[in-house]
Amino acid sequence: LLITGNGLLEKSLKATSTSSKNIRFLDFQNQQMMPTLYASCDVFVLPSKSETWGLAINEAMAAGKAVIASNSCGASIDLIQQAENGFIFKKDDNESLQKCLQYFIDDNNAAITMGETSLRKIQFYSYENDCIALENILIKKENEKI
Repeated sequence: LLITGNGLLEKSLKATSTSSKNIRFLDFQNQQMMPTLYASCDVFVLPSKSETWGLAINEAMAAGKAVIASNSCGASIDLIQQAENGFIFKKDDNESLQKCLQYFIDDNNAAITMGETSLRKIQFYSYENDCIALENILIKKENEKI
């Protein structure tokens, strides 16, 4: 388990994890390091209690990763399809998060399969597709005026 960033829970998490050799902590990483971090993970988890969007979900999917995120991340609703490319869990529900993590422990291939689905899904979110959608909206509005 790799926990990246600094925050209010950092000290307590480090204190409670001292008995495990399988948990590592990294301080805040600038955006230049993020591709390396995404590449190093099997599953990306964003357990935020409040996240307007959660751009890290987009980035992890673009890196071909399965994603677990809380339902308070705006992007989770739009980008994560339950059991297809990851899981959404209810914020503050540790048991639900634990079940999501356990799924990947129980199924060694799930992270790869869901990561491939993430990559396919996120490719539709592009500048070109945004322009096409906007153009279609404008054409529709113009035709409604006629």
